[in-house]
Amino acid sequence: MPLLKRRRELALKHEATKGTFNAPAVDGTESKFIIVDPTFTTEFGVYERDIVRSDFTRLAHRIVSKKVSLKFGFEVRRQNVTDTPDQWGKILQICGFKETINAATSVVYGPTSDLAVMKAGSIYYWMDGLRVAMKGCMGAISFGGEVGGIGMWDVDISGAFQAVADDPLNTVSHEAAIPPAFQGINFSYAASTARCINSIGINFNNAVSERRCANDATAISYFLITGSNPELTIDPDLELASTYDFYTALEAGTEVAASFSLGSTLAFAMPKVQKKNIAEQERSGITVAGITAGINTGGAAGGDDEFTLTCT
Repeated sequence: MPLLKRRRELALKHEATKGTFNAPAVDGTESKFIIVDPTFTTEFGVYERDIVRSDFTRLAHRIVSKKVSLKFGFEVRRQNVTDTPDQWGKILQICGFKETINAATSVVYGPTSDLAVMKAGSIYYWMDGLRVAMKGCMGAISFGGEVGGIGMWDVDISGAFQAVADDPLNTVSHEAAIPPAFQGINFSYAASTARCINSIGINFNNAVSERRCANDATAISYFLITGSNPELTIDPDLELASTYDFYTALEAGTEVAASFSLGSTLAFAMPKVQKKNIAEQERSGITVAGITAGINTGGAAGGDDEFTLTCT
């Protein structure tokens, strides 16, 4: 019987010890994730036996490491309120974010450079009735939002293959909150809300590396984030220099604050962004500035202050 693409499920649990599989619960407490367009791929290491002999015939190879990847998107939305995290916060935490809970007020996510704070995850992923297991998972992450749609996170998670088994999908009561539309976002750039944009992209450009370990049956202990280089992309209408001089600001290396919100409970903030380049673009006959900018430190001691997502 064929497996149907629309029937998918994800369960995720943080690992107490990075690289030690921690089976996620399948009763809904760790499997309420609403995901979009998931793709699971094996990236096994293959040792090719390049033997010299009298013929060219290929010999059987050996699998020497068991890396896998899982890519998917998930909606930016708020199910809970004040200091109660949403389940998707677990995904952010395996992508280099720390979670800070402010009692009776908010949950705040921001990047961390501290491996001890970063979380690794164990994952069950069901493709209809076929379930694969991954351990030691961390990933790369980006955000995108565009008029006519919603805000979305996209992740590319790397992990070590554990097992595959036939296992029916679970009956889960998924979270019911509907994501806010990408409109009325109060986008502020250089202390002004006058810039008219159609889309925003934030790519954290995480460098995800495998920790190789010959003692591990997969040859991989776990994955870790070894660096990041966050960038912002926006597409404001290009204006006269007397209104706002994009090019002089680019040439001068000017740093400005940027922020926006989705609905009334999700606030994104970047204290200092710095233009890298501007590409002339067109949108419905209007000239726009395709801006790529670095997302820089806000100046706090110890860094890790370049971005925050505050959930209230």
